[in-house]
Amino acid sequence: MVDVKSIVQSMNSYKDLEKYINLSSVDVIMKVVKAHSLGQRICYTSILFYYEFKVSLKEETEELIVIFASIYLGGISSGIQTNQSSILSLVKKFLEIENDEFDEEKCLQQGNELIFNLTYELEFNIGPPKTYDIFKSIVEKYKINSKDATVFQSIINDFAHYTIAVFLFTDEEIVYSALYIFCIINRSYVDSSLTYQIDVDKFIELFKSKFKIENYLFDGILFLSDILLDHYENSTSQ
Repeated sequence: MVDVKSIVQSMNSYKDLEKYINLSSVDVIMKVVKAHSLGQRICYTSILFYYEFKVSLKEETEELIVIFASIYLGGISSGIQTNQSSILSLVKKFLEIENDEFDEEKCLQQGNELIFNLTYELEFNIGPPKTYDIFKSIVEKYKINSKDATVFQSIINDFAHYTIAVFLFTDEEIVYSALYIFCIINRSYVDSSLTYQIDVDKFIELFKSKFKIENYLFDGILFLSDILLDHYENSTSQ
């Protein structure tokens, strides 16, 4: 497995990324997911963007846009209410960029476009088809047919081990709660033989409480689960 941390520590600037052509995107994704500091998340996502999506880091302005997008996504997905201006200030300091060297409004616009485009592309390139097979086996294992919260908690804990890399820029709790919500709430089935009788409102509150998920973030999770549902239905209908 690629030691991304060592690579990051050895870099004098983002231009040094060119030395590391053979990075595995999956390895970097895992590093991003588990990164505990803002600086680590910035470095890891830059590596991933540069090699996996050929995002140019030649110009400081483009570099800033990439880093802004990564840090903003990372903050949101981790449940951190992060102000865009604060992120820009941090990134400018990190990259030693002066205020007059870039157009802040343009950076925000392009950064948000990058967030949308990369998120969409990643959803359909790295996941989640395999996840459905795993989930089905777990459903069968627990024979899900009741409202017993302890049973569903067991599924959440079990499922978490397999889903950490399904989404980029998410921590473990957000990943498996999103997948769980997809499977339980959205139309309530995995296949025609498995249906659920769930008090949806009750479970939504349970998730929000357990995972300390704010309303704004929960909306994002439901959006991700909708993408998963569409992808699942498309894959099973083919």
